[in-house]
Amino acid sequence: MSDLFEGVVIVAEFEKKSAVDALKESIAVATHLKPEHHAAIEAARALARRVDDLDANDWIVGGKLDNVSMPTYLRSLQLLGLMPSTPAAGAKGKPRNDLEEWKQRARSGGAD
Repeated sequence: MSDLFEGVVIVAEFEKKSAVDALKESIAVATHLKPEHHAAIEAARALARRVDDLDANDWIVGGKLDNVSMPTYLRSLQLLGLMPSTPAAGAKGKPRNDLEEWKQRARSGGAD
């Protein structure tokens, strides 16, 4: 094992899957998704296909690095409630994005 991972504790191991397959599994176990989520699910599926295509081509499209598709795909997962809701270790209490920051300010009476 490389020195890069020295001291790292692996909590869970996951088989490498395509984004399409991982999304399919996540949707299958997501009990909160309803028929009204269908359009958002189809958008996430399209993005998953794009991510898989990009991954197979070193993230290069037309000679340029695509650094937009993955964040867009991750955001679609977040909007569908398919991302973990807990912040990363060490970030306890810190807002995860602009909306969370605004909500935190609103709760404390400081929202604009």
